[in-house]
Amino acid sequence: MARQNGQLTFQTPSTTTGTGGDNLNSTATVRTFTATERLTVVEVGVVPDTDPSTSLVFSVSKRVGGTAGSDGVIDVFTSVFAAEGGPGGDPSVSNFDAANKIASGLITNTAGLAKAGKCLRAFCEVTLAKGEQLVFKVTTADGSARLGTFYARVYCDGSGLVESNDVDSN
Repeated sequence: MARQNGQLTFQTPSTTTGTGGDNLNSTATVRTFTATERLTVVEVGVVPDTDPSTSLVFSVSKRVGGTAGSDGVIDVFTSVFAAEGGPGGDPSVSNFDAANKIASGLITNTAGLAKAGKCLRAFCEVTLAKGEQLVFKVTTADGSARLGTFYARVYCDGSGLVESNDVDSN
């Protein structure tokens, strides 16, 4: 990952009231972010506008070619097992591997620790080529009328004049 090239944050647009804009109480909720250059995704999450219930579950997929049929749930980790986890994080030496990933890539609030304005997050290391997408999906509804701001923290891997997904105008 090339931190010297900068960091981006994708996030859900807020509603006119300033609260998070995606419905956490519907499994029809899907939020898609498109890479505008090669990127490495290191953290995904949601910031609820009110305290979510313990039933809230969402996943994040990588989409190639803009086709939903290509979606594959990304591997995600809690902070203790993530390269980006801070002081307790393991820098990909022994714990940032498939043996320590969160089961089925499902990001949950079963412990009820996510509160309004806090980040319910997971860490990852996923590369997106220009044009590929990151897709957030509510897999188990919250159970109440709540909104949230989905986000992804990414590092730019640098953009060249021509990338593999580029096609020139003719």
